[in-house]
Amino acid sequence: MEEITLGQIGIIVSFTAALITGLTVIFKLVSKAATKWIEKCLMPLDKKLDRLEAKVDKVDLSACKNFLVRMFTEIETRDKLGDNERQRIYEVYDRYRKLGGNSYIEDTFNRLRREGKL
Repeated sequence: MEEITLGQIGIIVSFTAALITGLTVIFKLVSKAATKWIEKCLMPLDKKLDRLEAKVDKVDLSACKNFLVRMFTEIETRDKLGDNERQRIYEVYDRYRKLGGNSYIEDTFNRLRREGKL
């Protein structure tokens, strides 16, 4: 039977450490390359999503404006406004402002607040 020497153990440990280190470096390089490739492949999709998001925001802004105009007209024609309606108007107005809305909607909103109708 053959005995294992201390030198052989050292060689096995060194080889194992070098193998693990080498595999780790290779994995990191492959991972980095794969990430760059995936990002490059997804870039057109990302641009399309940005354009889609801008279109959705534009539609949302228009929907908010339409809702507010309808509600402002309704406020002008009746004296009382329910709490839920009032709360919804404030929510939609906040969303409208966050989307960049302004113009006569803001003027009408502020006028109705001054008159105590909102």
